[in-house]
This record gives sequence, structure tokens and C-alpha cells, in this order.
Amino acid sequence: MKSENILSPSRKIETLVLADIIDIQVIQSLMNDFYKLANMPIGINDFKGNVLVSAGWQDICTKFHRVHPQVSKYCVESDTKLASAATPRELKMYKCKNNMWDIVTPIMSDDQHVGYIFSGQFFFDDEPLDYEFFRSQARKYGFNEVEYMAALNKVPRLSRKTVETGMSFLMAFANTLSQLSYSNFKQAQLLAERNALVNALQESEERFHTMANAIPQLAWISRPDGYICWFNERWYSYTGTTPEQMEGWGWQIVHDPEVLPKVQNSGMLRLLWGRCLIWSSLCAELMEFFARYSRMFCP
Repeated sequence: MKSENILSPSRKIETLVLADIIDIQVIQSLMNDFYKLANMPIGINDFKGNVLVSAGWQDICTKFHRVHPQVSKYCVESDTKLASAATPRELKMYKCKNNMWDIVTPIMSDDQHVGYIFSGQFFFDDEPLDYEFFRSQARKYGFNEVEYMAALNKVPRLSRKTVETGMSFLMAFANTLSQLSYSNFKQAQLLAERNALVNALQESEERFHTMANAIPQLAWISRPDGYICWFNERWYSYTGTTPEQMEGWGWQIVHDPEVLPKVQNSGMLRLLWGRCLIWSSLCAELMEFFARYSRMFCP
């Protein structure tokens, strides 16, 4: 995931673009290796046709076809025609108006089209190359014919078996990207929701502490077993203790040893353990508990 906006719980999957849900640098490195292995040019475009990843693109396209105003329209037209015809888990092959082969398969996120994997700019090794077509094209669009034909001769000539294998890989890779993109989106949404809940809980806890520290009564938070993890400021001022002394079971040291077992076994105390306790004169038994401190703390 590249965009922090995806972490918003309100973000909808249909608003995502491909750059939001893939790591472009990682995919670029992977596609560079794929091109070295298969010699098949490749590109990954978002749904609007923006090229996010490319490897092995040929000079005949990058230095001639895609930089000429008219010829570049043929490139866009070919990409658009291929993209509109492709369906999930399917590959489409098409010979563009510049007389070169292109292949495409879509990238999905849930049921949403977010981009396409393209391969192309190659010829099959068993098909004759129409040199006259490319010479006439060079003359028609004002390309330097010598340089244009030299670029043409560098275009990969691939066997049908190589293309078939490469197409199978590209389709599997597109399916993997589709699945990962949706899974990553849902994971990011769950993480964002969890973070929002944690932040809300922290804010609520801070508000509670502020309120509990402002009251004149003693208040604390304990576990169900009686382990106390928080006291309000009134507790420390009343007992003269520190947080380090009181943590956990330290609260027992400030009470009369004779009264402590009675209170520990009190049904009232067992009922109230595990909650925030704010005391008043309503509970005589527990007020006796707090009234009988050892002389160390209440001389």
C-alpha cells in the first residue's frame, strides 16, 4: 500500500487507483527480472492508461510510435481496445495498428477494474516481417528510416511456446495482484478501524482519569482478582504513598492487618473488584476498611 488515504475507514474500494494498492518499486524489480528471463516486454497500467511499471519496452515504441502525435493515438487505441475486451482471468491478444502484437489481462480489486498487465512490442518467430509496411510508415510520419528500421530489427522475435508460457505467467500474476490488492485493502481497513477504536478508548480513558482525579473520594481500577493497576491522585495524597509502592498488591500495606482478611473475604469487595470504585459514606463496612490504616501512614 502506497497511499495513507487507504487507511481511512471511510475509504471505499471503488475509489481506489492501482497505485494505492501495489508497491510499484517492488513490482518494477520483479518485472525487470521477468523481462531478463522471458525477453517479453511488459507494462502495468492503471485504469486510466497511466503506465506505472514497464520493462523491456522497445525503442521502436518509446522513441518513435509513442512520441509521434498521430502514431501514439494508435498505441492508445490499441491499449483501450484490448483493455475493454479483456475480462477477469482471461488474456486477449491483438495486433495493433503499428503491426505489432499486444497482450492484456485485467487487474481486479474485488469486482472493480483497477488496471491491466500488458505485454507486447514483439513478433512471432514463424511469421514473415513486412518490412515494406514499416518503411512506408517511416516515410509517412517523418521518422528517420535508417534509425527506425534499426529499432525494428531489435524487436524480440518470440516462439509461440514462449508467448504461451509468458501469457500463463502474466494471467497468474494478474490474478495474484487482484487477490492481494483486495486482501490488502480489507486488512488496511480493519487496521484503520482498530486504530480508531484504540484512539477512542485512549481518549475516553484520559477523560475518565481527569474526572477521577478531580473528585475528593478514593478511586481505583482493579482486575477481577484484586490486582490494582490504577489509583486516582486523591488515593496517593490520602495514604502518602507512591505509584511504585501501590502497584499490583501494594495496596494491602496501608491497611490494618486485622481488618485486611475480613475485607479480602468480603462479598462486597469481590463484587466490586474489576470495576472502577468510587467510595462514599454509603458503604459503612468498606469505609471501616479505609478508616483503619496502619500507623505508618495514618499516625
